[in-house]
Amino acid sequence: MRATREVRGPAPPPREARAAGARGGVVARLVTLVRRVTGMPDYAAYVAHCRAAHPDRPVPSEQEFFDEYLVRRYEGGPTRCC
Repeated sequence: MRATREVRGPAPPPREARAAGARGGVVARLVTLVRRVTGMPDYAAYVAHCRAAHPDRPVPSEQEFFDEYLVRRYEGGPTRCC
């Protein structure tokens, strides 16, 4: 008698692929943390805000977003006191 196997969709990814995906999530969270600590804004959070609060306005590209951030951050000259 020949055993038949029921097909239930694609096989789960190998352990190495799952681990790489988990490391990618950790790296992304670490990058976000470093940006917050150093004062850099979070583009993904900004895009989510723009889409929810201002759906009629176009969302700027990431480069435009950071260019605007730098202009606003340093438009008054150096930020140090001395």
